[in-house]
Amino acid sequence: MAQTVSDICKKLILELPGSSGNDRRRLAHEIIDAEVGIEDLSLMLHTESQVVSRFLWLLTDIAWIRPDAVKRALPSLWKEREAINYPYQASFAQYWLVCGVPEQDEAEALDALFSWLRSSTTNSSTKTRSLKVLVTMMDVYPELKNELKLSLEELKETSSISLRKLVDRTKAELR
Repeated sequence: MAQTVSDICKKLILELPGSSGNDRRRLAHEIIDAEVGIEDLSLMLHTESQVVSRFLWLLTDIAWIRPDAVKRALPSLWKEREAINYPYQASFAQYWLVCGVPEQDEAEALDALFSWLRSSTTNSSTKTRSLKVLVTMMDVYPELKNELKLSLEELKETSSISLRKLVDRTKAELR
């Protein structure tokens, strides 16, 4: 019997809070097999924070399997970001890293990525992902290389050792 969007949402609300990575990978395959649009599941972003956090992780699992499905949904998810009941920055940096940035969101994504990279409150994982996405975007926006280089200089002064190594490698790539 085919699962409806409502059935899947109910299942996610029940299973996501205590889910493991294996559970989320199984759910990702179920969603893909049911051919449910990611946009149809966006109400999951407005539930309790534990469900929202696991749902954001689930979207990453789906992205690894079907990046095109998640990329199609990213513009509508991006529009909803401020209403998401959970810090979303790391998730979007990861989606953009896996799926690419939708063309219509590139300007806002660039602003967000530079902002996250420069912020003292952004964690190292989000900064790392943001940096990697920005590097891929330099092919399309080479005029931003100098801004990225300046951001890297600032970042190097305040980063962990592993992030400093990535900064050094990235600076060498940008030459």
